[in-house]
Amino acid sequence: MPLKTLTFGTICLLCLHPLAAQTIQPLKIEEQIGSQFGKPVKLIVDEEFSGDSLPKNWNPTYGQLEMGDGKLRVSQLATDKHAAAFRFRSRLQDCKIVLQLKLGEAEVIHIGFDPAVGELKKKGHLMSLVIKADSCSLIEHNDKSDPKSKPKIHATVRKPLDPKKTIEVQLYSFGNRVQAKVGDDILLEAESEDFHVAKPGIVFRVIGKDDAVAEFDRLQVWSLE
Repeated sequence: MPLKTLTFGTICLLCLHPLAAQTIQPLKIEEQIGSQFGKPVKLIVDEEFSGDSLPKNWNPTYGQLEMGDGKLRVSQLATDKHAAAFRFRSRLQDCKIVLQLKLGEAEVIHIGFDPAVGELKKKGHLMSLVIKADSCSLIEHNDKSDPKSKPKIHATVRKPLDPKKTIEVQLYSFGNRVQAKVGDDILLEAESEDFHVAKPGIVFRVIGKDDAVAEFDRLQVWSLE
């Protein structure tokens, strides 16, 4: 059964301004997911988080990150006064990401990209998939060099997620388009002329109380052409 993409008035991410989301047409997941996003040509990373310490090219900036039992557990620290933030560093452009995760007691998980240095005149993050217990969204971040710039919510699906259940997330970036599948039946699409740029890696953020842990499991990344 086709999903209905809904709009909503506000979203909270580190004091983001409320914006009206754009409506996109309903999509049939079985027919649409990744069908127009090129073919995987190279497996860039296949990380199972099986070690006792963060793997190579994983860089924490804020928050508490712990490895154990084949999972990466992440929580925000109140003393940071910032969302838990970490990155997998590997130059990407057109790519497919598949990740197993559990929201747990965290309020929000973000998976997205920054533009590589010199790719855009704007400053700050590029875009993010925002996962919450009651909704998922694709947002384009504001230009931090422009005080008047605001984030743009491209698409939102309001549907409850079981925070105790491990779900699969797929994120495609191909040319100017981005597509995301969350769980079995949430699909979002967005398009922007800035999305095509080279990216220095994947940006992850977790928002919640100190003891609100989100879990990340196996991550796979492919280049697309």
